[in-house]
Amino acid sequence: MSQMDTLDRNPVVVNPHSVQDIKVEHHHGAQQIIHQQEIVQATEPHHQQFEIIVQQPEGFDPLSGYQDALQLIQEQPSPTGFDPCFTTMPGDCDFSVSFDKMTSGGKNKHWDFSTKLHKLYIDMNKDVLASFNVGSQPTDGLVVRVLPIYAQAGFYRSPVKRCPNHASPEDPSNRDPIWSDKRDHLIRVANEFTIYDEDPQTKRLSVMIPVKQPSPGSTSFSAPIKFMCLGSDTGGINRKPVKLIFTLELGQGNVIGRQSVEVRICSCPKRDKKQEEERHDAEKIAAANR
Repeated sequence: MSQMDTLDRNPVVVNPHSVQDIKVEHHHGAQQIIHQQEIVQATEPHHQQFEIIVQQPEGFDPLSGYQDALQLIQEQPSPTGFDPCFTTMPGDCDFSVSFDKMTSGGKNKHWDFSTKLHKLYIDMNKDVLASFNVGSQPTDGLVVRVLPIYAQAGFYRSPVKRCPNHASPEDPSNRDPIWSDKRDHLIRVANEFTIYDEDPQTKRLSVMIPVKQPSPGSTSFSAPIKFMCLGSDTGGINRKPVKLIFTLELGQGNVIGRQSVEVRICSCPKRDKKQEEERHDAEKIAAANR
């Protein structure tokens, strides 16, 4: 019996060569069939018509997965997202961060910086002058964001916040009404134009410092920053390692420069710096002798 005879005797059988544009999509791990309603005309002389209806789940959009993926590809990752980048990127402005003494001749007892470990050691609620290199003529509208993150895999995605004791309204550091909605922020900046930001999705807390035009002959500007909790405070940092990500942004979220620095907030910065550098040297020697 020929193929044509089969079709003639069985009108409910559809000629597979006459069915067009039936698509199958994979969406969220389950195979879904796109709804199409077409009238397919057989090529045989009988000109029989068959209506093919394939139902789709209610509310299913076959292009939604593709559109979501395309949007993620096109968008730059947020500097305050769940997985912020901390790779150094000087960019066109040759962006960098350094820490300077408030006075050239004064003793530096409240903070210290280890060039060997690239790490800042600082006491709680004590200022350190952060100097930001942004070039001699930076573009208008630039900001420097300072974001603290936990440099530990199990807590990397958790926002860094002050401990409940220091974040309470009764703490002396929060008596000024200006801090009523910023009590959870670990970092404070002595700059009235500073923006205290919270990512609505990740809940990460950061500060945004508007870039000032450097003085003639200079390529940097400075701002005093301080940290409002100790690294040992229970319910807060609780001895987890902390890293600061400094990003130079043209408008909010558009990163054009980046640098990261480890920080330890402690009551004896110089002692802790000395101990950690000695431990680092000992580990290097031990590794070399293996």
